[in-house]
Amino acid sequence: TTKKRKEEAKADHQFKVGDILYQSWGYEQTNIDFYQITAVLNKSVRIRKISQEMVKSAGFMSEYVKPSKDNFIGEESTHPIKVYLWNDKPNYSVSNGRHSLTMYTDGDKGIYQSHYA
Repeated sequence: TTKKRKEEAKADHQFKVGDILYQSWGYEQTNIDFYQITAVLNKSVRIRKISQEMVKSAGFMSEYVKPSKDNFIGEESTHPIKVYLWNDKPNYSVSNGRHSLTMYTDGDKGIYQSHYA
């Protein structure tokens, strides 16, 4: 069944300590929050929010940002690993309640962020 396959896939996740996750959110703006994995458990991970660095301007009130690894600005918390199957291939994320955190893979290029005021 799909439920059984998801549970099996969840145990095969590739998250490891030091990995960077991010979330993108906002209305009429794009906010980026970065998190670093501090511990890996069976079906969850412990994460802490980390600061960001501006890579380059993208125009008026927008820029590209990247994570500042090991520069912790939040408390550690535990979050479940989520898996969904696409053509029977597992895709992983970490749930923080309101948003899904995904693996940051943009390196020094950064990711787009915009804001008001």
